Amino acid sequence: MNLALKRIVVPRLREMGFKGSMPHFRRVRGDLLDLLSVQFDRYGGSFCVEVASAPAAGLQYTPDWFVPAEKLDVGYTRERLRLGAPGGLGDHWFEFGPRNFEPPQPLPSPSRFEAVAEGVASLLDTEAEPWWRSR
Repeated sequence: MNLALKRIVVPRLREMGFKGSMPHFRRVRGDLLDLLSVQFDRYGGSFCVEVASAPAAGLQYTPDWFVPAEKLDVGYTRERLRLGAPGGLGDHWFEFGPRNFEPPQPLPSPSRFEAVAEGVASLLDTEAEPWWRSR
């Protein structure tokens, strides 16, 4: 799955102006920083993709705690969107195979991984970009 994301989603993110590498990406857009993170389930078989925005200068949480832009990722933000969530609210995980606690199963075909990655890439245009633009 990781290879399919790197082959399909990462080039699309590059076209959109994002920098970074799996699992964290960022793009400066004026005075905002657009963020995207991929998180794999610890038990395997699925992952989620979250997007967020932050000030391009970084985030000042308290007088003693500042996170510069180059260190920011989605985890530092409060307001975020999980791609694929119904109505843009709630939870969504992209499932691509069995979890490690399930009975052994054959690995999914490469076309399964590619289809899931293509789904993520299409959501960059239909969900992520509109969400970033609304900030």
